[in-house]
Amino acid sequence: MGNKFFGMFVSVPVVRARKDSKDLIISAFEDQIKILGGTKIKVGTRSDKNGVKEDVYLRSWYNQKTGYVVPKVASLSLIPDDKASGGGKGVPLSEGLYGEFLTSMLDAFKNDDPEAVAVTTAFDKQRAARDERLNKSRKDSKKK
Repeated sequence: MGNKFFGMFVSVPVVRARKDSKDLIISAFEDQIKILGGTKIKVGTRSDKNGVKEDVYLRSWYNQKTGYVVPKVASLSLIPDDKASGGGKGVPLSEGLYGEFLTSMLDAFKNDDPEAVAVTTAFDKQRAARDERLNKSRKDSKKK
């Protein structure tokens, strides 16, 4: 049901405000701590060829096979590399230290540690560049 406007119900689209980069990063670290604790965080649903729906869950940043942590927020790496793919560099870390890593990084971002501020600034630049590429490709596809 929509909002009542001059006696009629009007459907008003809900537009979410864009999250600040710092808040987005903090939220991602909090989610990773939950995942480490065994909580599954549902991010969507997908269907296979037969129409069978399957829930999609947020993945851990820790890769048990390689022993690397690759922190990504909104598909952008917090430790970017020079490649345009956005894959990012990983941090070699033992599984036992992963929880400490997440907690210390979360505290650093919450307390505006200078290194965390530098990462947030770099993340803002990555986000702006991605947005610019998306807007350009959308404009280009409308011209065709």
